[in-house]
Amino acid sequence: MNSGFFLIDKDEGVSSASVVSKLKKKFNFKKVGHTGTLDPFATGLLVCPINSATRLSNFVLDTKKVYSGIILLGKKTDSDDITGNVMSESSDFKFTFNDILKIRDSFLGKITQVPPKLSAIKIDGKRAYDKFRKNEDFEMKERAGEVFSLEILHLNDNEISFRICCSKGTYIRSIARDFGEKLGVPSCLKTLRREKTSIFDVKDSKLISEVNLEDMILWYKIFDNDQKLLLTDDEINKLNVGNDVFLNNLSISDSYKKKFQENDILYYTSSLNEQKSGVLKKVSGIWTLAVNGI
Repeated sequence: MNSGFFLIDKDEGVSSASVVSKLKKKFNFKKVGHTGTLDPFATGLLVCPINSATRLSNFVLDTKKVYSGIILLGKKTDSDDITGNVMSESSDFKFTFNDILKIRDSFLGKITQVPPKLSAIKIDGKRAYDKFRKNEDFEMKERAGEVFSLEILHLNDNEISFRICCSKGTYIRSIARDFGEKLGVPSCLKTLRREKTSIFDVKDSKLISEVNLEDMILWYKIFDNDQKLLLTDDEINKLNVGNDVFLNNLSISDSYKKKFQENDILYYTSSLNEQKSGVLKKVSGIWTLAVNGI
């Protein structure tokens, strides 16, 4: 069976794991994954790799993501979102749009943030959300993230509507919590919707109840046309068994007439047998076999 990706528009109140399970059961797939968890209260794009495409998840994970949502001012919760237990409340504040923009600017670029305790990060071998739900006492360490853009769409009394483009590992709930802290008021994330991951857009997604087999995007579609390398079956067999000598002598630059940069990626395939495919990545100046036998 072909390998590829399904674009699912996740409903509110549904876990990412349950979407994966339903998709696997619906089409009887051997392997189904996802390229980034969406919290149950969040909606939007969940990219689900199928079969051998699950081995390509990192190429989708290590990319920019776009979210829209609402920050609720005046309420702080233990989960940093609207579903958590209220820890503090306030209504004694009033901000202008310019006040919000000044705070917004402090979140742009590379940032450090403390992730929410209700997250999948492992603490002493256990998921943070498991420790949180068992009321265990633990601390979250700061982590790096990057915000490429943060657009303030609207300010309506105690609600800030926004759209953000950020790196993998940037926690939007933490931004919502920290936004209020910088304003001097309690805050949390009221809504969240993932709009984009890598080249994938929620506009092209479907609800799990609506999706069919014809909606699968074949795995090589995540790469540009100029990232395709045609090889003979014999050459591919040498790559797939880990022939480093052959790989080091492969004249990739001559084939493309361009200079490749560090971490550039190519996918190789045969014009005679599309089942013999894989991915090469340039690491420390040399091409390495990243994924084979897709």
